[in-house]
Amino acid sequence: MRDQRISFEDSRRHQIILSDEDDRLLKPFDVVVNSTGVGTLGRVAFVKRLLEEKTTVDSHVSIIRSDSKLISPQYLAWIMMRHQPMIEAAANGSTGQVELSKSFLEDIDVIIPERILVDKFTDFVNSIVKEVATKESENECLVDLRDWLLPMLMNGQVTVTLPDELQVEEV
Repeated sequence: MRDQRISFEDSRRHQIILSDEDDRLLKPFDVVVNSTGVGTLGRVAFVKRLLEEKTTVDSHVSIIRSDSKLISPQYLAWIMMRHQPMIEAAANGSTGQVELSKSFLEDIDVIIPERILVDKFTDFVNSIVKEVATKESENECLVDLRDWLLPMLMNGQVTVTLPDELQVEEV
């Protein structure tokens, strides 16, 4: 997690079989909080998309999931991201082994507006989140393409020819 985004770039696959009902499986709008580590503790993000249906986190990340009857997942995700500075400041432990306690996360006060306001917020946010998730996925594809092409460009295996309208005039 960085900049309130989840990067799947460094994710790993494990052979552990989880049932579809396992609480460790991520769901859209789950909030994830980095709960250990100097420099990373307290980073907050929410799940906009999953690369694979059965995706989970390791033991250094806490999952915060709303009870949608009480609060919308979209609203909780936004609130928790707004609390990131406070969460980052709540580290406990000795040097190098700082941790965020589960009870600290459970004790964060969340103001819940009237349902009609939360529903309007949810409707507004859903289309934006969908667009952001699409752009993140496209960016990952472009990074992969760049990483594949760059070595071939550097060693001369491929060249790039720009169309006339994109040619840069030398001054």
